[in-house]
Amino acid sequence: MTTYYWDPVSLDTSELEAARAELVKPSSGAAFVGAFLKLLRSEQRVPVSVALARLQYGEAESRWGDGNPCETYEVEVLDRARWVLRPPSPLQRGLHY
Repeated sequence: MTTYYWDPVSLDTSELEAARAELVKPSSGAAFVGAFLKLLRSEQRVPVSVALARLQYGEAESRWGDGNPCETYEVEVLDRARWVLRPPSPLQRGLHY
């Protein structure tokens, strides 16, 4: 699985790129969850958004009877989704009022 929308976007580090690659072609369930959490817990909006997109895809796949391995992190996911949606402060945008 790919996240299509986020595929052309480069992540800042090779570690984050490796985590994204693990989400696309998981080597194991534990490695998948570890990669998901690495992206989700990064302090950058794009990697978090990649993780959120993969979670959504996992939810869609769950209709075939397999559970979503990231479902147990739903509280953290909700917190990170709110963080992504929060507009940057004027200082973060480079504006000084």
